[in-house]
Amino acid sequence: MLNNKKEKSLNVKVEDQKIEEDCCNENIDLCQQNINNKNNGQQQQKPLKFLASFLFIFSIATSWALATQFRKSVMVIDKKHVFAPFFMVWFGTCFMFFCYPLFIFYFICLKRNKKLLKEEHLKALQILKFQQKFKKRIGHLIILLILWTCSNYLYARALIKISASTATSIMSTNSAIVYLLEWILLGENFSCIKTIATALAISGVVIISFDSEFFGNNLSGIILVILSALFASFYKAVFFKKFFKNSSLSQISLFMSLLGLTNLFLNGIISFIFLFCGIDYLNWEYIPWIELIGSAFLILLFNSLVNFGIVILGPLIVSIGMIFGIPLSTVIDILFNSISINYLFIIGSIFILISFILIILPQIEQKFNKSKCCCIKLVKEKEEN
Repeated sequence: MLNNKKEKSLNVKVEDQKIEEDCCNENIDLCQQNINNKNNGQQQQKPLKFLASFLFIFSIATSWALATQFRKSVMVIDKKHVFAPFFMVWFGTCFMFFCYPLFIFYFICLKRNKKLLKEEHLKALQILKFQQKFKKRIGHLIILLILWTCSNYLYARALIKISASTATSIMSTNSAIVYLLEWILLGENFSCIKTIATALAISGVVIISFDSEFFGNNLSGIILVILSALFASFYKAVFFKKFFKNSSLSQISLFMSLLGLTNLFLNGIISFIFLFCGIDYLNWEYIPWIELIGSAFLILLFNSLVNFGIVILGPLIVSIGMIFGIPLSTVIDILFNSISINYLFIIGSIFILISFILIILPQIEQKFNKSKCCCIKLVKEKEEN
């Protein structure tokens, strides 16, 4: 009897072990299947992601280069009847109001969920609350509008004196200036690579300034663009690092719309004063509306692409798009504005491009490390299985 009981218990244990082994094998198969499905999904998404990245890079580069070309056309097409750089800045900034409606349209197309849209809208409204002080947030908005306006106004004035490609090249140095401001004002860690990038950017600007073909024998144009880049750097450093740190896409879009709305009233008054006093002058019959509206639309497109690009594809794609904007603007100047290229401009532009690449190196390194970690994780999972 005892032997029979022992045999039965052993048989039960053996059966239990077999069941456990079968379950384990099934789990392993399921895990392996999930990994394979994940890998297949990633492989299927790669062409789409590559296409999206290419389109974003092309669109950012094109919108930036063409916006500068259109701005210059507005400023120089008929200076006898139309000379209104502040009016042009005011008109273009008014288009920023459409940033948040564009976000709503993007969110509806992507999510198609009214409840999530309401939650995202409430999240966006949090940007107006800073320690429960609404007035303080409005003060920040006005400060940023002043920086935005100064940068764009100086840029518009510079385009009267120098070529669009020179202005684009020098303006791209603001990434290096942002690093300096973050280091000096916000106490960011010192970076040797970024310091070299800043030195290269300054060297590039100095070399370009010796090229009379591209800056038109007018040093004041170079100075105006440098000042414009400085104000743009203050705007970026203050906006992203100080006032609106860790903001979501909905919050940034709402801020840009509020910037456009505030500009409509405040800068609208200043623009009227400029026109009334004769600082700006407009003959409505001669206004180049196609170039003016085209410039405003392209500025809106560029800012929207930058905001959406950072969230969807990452800041690296946006930075690459801006890099390609520099040679594209130069090609447009050579083909359509009859400007012959000079070795000084090439050397200076190369220095600025290298500077820009060095500035975005941490993003490249971060992306490489992330990809490396994912590969190691997949290899370990396969080895364990």
